[in-house]
Amino acid sequence: TGDNEEDIDDENDASYESILDECSNFMFGRTLKWHYRSQDERLIAFSNLHFYDSQLVTFPNPIQNPDLGVWFEHVPDGVYDRGGRRDNQREAAIVAQLVLKHVQQSSNQSLGIIAFSEAQADAIQEQIEILGGNYPNLEDFCRDNSPQFFLKALENVQGDERDIILFSVGYAPQAGGKVPATFGWLNQAGGQNRLNVAIARARHQVQLFCSFLPEQLEVAHTRHPGPRLLKAYLRYAHAVSAGQHAAAAQVLQEVGASDAAVPQP
Repeated sequence: TGDNEEDIDDENDASYESILDECSNFMFGRTLKWHYRSQDERLIAFSNLHFYDSQLVTFPNPIQNPDLGVWFEHVPDGVYDRGGRRDNQREAAIVAQLVLKHVQQSSNQSLGIIAFSEAQADAIQEQIEILGGNYPNLEDFCRDNSPQFFLKALENVQGDERDIILFSVGYAPQAGGKVPATFGWLNQAGGQNRLNVAIARARHQVQLFCSFLPEQLEVAHTRHPGPRLLKAYLRYAHAVSAGQHAAAAQVLQEVGASDAAVPQP
């Protein structure tokens, strides 16, 4: 429709139909079986269960490498500006610092940044540019169209992949400590597919930055599965980061495949 993602806060405001769903009415489907991207099974385990009905062939990791997998980084002092910029400056600053650290220590690895909205992507870009004034190598690494780097909003990352993905949620608790499930396109029918794309872009590691804890997200009354799957993924990432393997496995079993998308051809 051309509407800005940030302008779509109510799940009844807009809807869209996937061209894949339309084509499925008259074309034969071929389901993806072999998963080649993730170097750590934890990167694809959530998508495999909830989006591909556990049909992907993946390779278990005999050794848990701390430099691989999914990591949840809580930003307790993050604030989401709902009335003005509609971004989270604290998260943006932390992500920019991590980009600088990556350039200084791991520039041989490619890096992608996914933000939940265009406004948050712009905030991260501003923080990178501020740092770049003192670190020219940071500007060189983060130039547009670089095979080593991208910075995009959630809806624009189809087809991209990088070694490391930094994922900034941006939203933060309101007064009272709760987070309403108003996530723009994620709230729409089929919005969960965008979440699937975003969380499956990394070859080595996903670092998820979030200004609230999973239990603070209210999803009980959401119409579509996107927000519920987001909460489940946050719980999964939080458990994996804490080394709580049983809790992570439990999260993977709690949300049934019926609450996810049709396996994507």
